[in-house]
Amino acid sequence: MDTQKAWDTFIAKLNHPTKEEIDQKYLRMDVEFPNLPDLDSVEHLPHLISEAERFCHSHKPLIRNIANKLIASLFYLQMNEVKSMSSSDHSHHRCTEYFVD
Repeated sequence: MDTQKAWDTFIAKLNHPTKEEIDQKYLRMDVEFPNLPDLDSVEHLPHLISEAERFCHSHKPLIRNIANKLIASLFYLQMNEVKSMSSSDHSHHRCTEYFVD
């Protein structure tokens, strides 16, 4: 599988964002496994698990950043309306909203 080609195709479909926009909104994490076994090689599974754990441990800040972005992406607030209210000494705004599922 050519993951770089898949990534390039994905980015190309984004309507020409800048590098800063891509870096802010999207993240690519390449995990390399030396000597990747065949998909049906069950006997190699313990080795793959230990390699994945080693990768996760050595890239903990990156993985935490990814997890935080995934969690934050679950919550979107869409405003219905904003009403301005003024008093003699303060200005207030009242917002009505709902969460987008």
